[in-house]
Amino acid sequence: MPLPFRSALVTGASSGIGAAMAQLLAGVGVDLVLVARSAEKLETLAAELREGHGVSVDVLPADLSDPAGMKKVETRLADDSRPLDLLVNNAAGGMFGKFAELDADDSTRLVTLNAIAPMRLTRAALPGMIQRERGWVLIVSSLGALQPAPLFAVYTATKAFLTNFSESVHEEVRDSSVVVTVAMPGFTKTAMGDQTGVADSGAGALLWDSPENVARIALTACALGRATIVPGTLNSAIATTSKLSPRGLMRRLSGMTTGRMSANS
Repeated sequence: MPLPFRSALVTGASSGIGAAMAQLLAGVGVDLVLVARSAEKLETLAAELREGHGVSVDVLPADLSDPAGMKKVETRLADDSRPLDLLVNNAAGGMFGKFAELDADDSTRLVTLNAIAPMRLTRAALPGMIQRERGWVLIVSSLGALQPAPLFAVYTATKAFLTNFSESVHEEVRDSSVVVTVAMPGFTKTAMGDQTGVADSGAGALLWDSPENVARIALTACALGRATIVPGTLNSAIATTSKLSPRGLMRRLSGMTTGRMSANS
């Protein structure tokens, strides 16, 4: 379907799902603001998108786990002189291991990046969108938001926050012509899989999806005004099973799965 967006800000745009979102949006003529830590990667992608699609692309390097970087992006989102139709909260990190053995400061930075930054950026964007009666916010969560995941305790906790936050705000703005959508992909072939060791563990071989497919499904769902979307038929079945199964059973099964991942990594 045609996408209704004219301009968008995408976080975590230098690779993975964020880069796929930027490519897809540029391909249908959407002007972009790209956010990530690496200015070099952003400039390379921006040049490619400008040349390939003739769209306007601004680069905004920022570390969203740092308050100063977060504030820089908030300021851009709240700038009514350069309104943005779509905010894609995609930037995220992951940590794999027993919580008691992880560095506390690293865990705090992960919560800031995965949960606090999307919350604050959404808050910065919404007032202008509501006033203009036009706007979309797409939040990239995870299938892991629906169940506990030993060895991924902080990561899945942040994604559970994002999912509940997004659905709640979706309902709050229902009558304002503004849409908030949360996407919950499963295993996706991104740098995070390498970062956490999951990609090398052999886990969920049948569940791996491409960033391009996740981006297409998520953006389409957002354009349609959906509150939630789980990309992939098998992932949707897993999401339904997670919701219907006893919490204790899901906790034990998840622990067995991540335990095998730990042994194989």
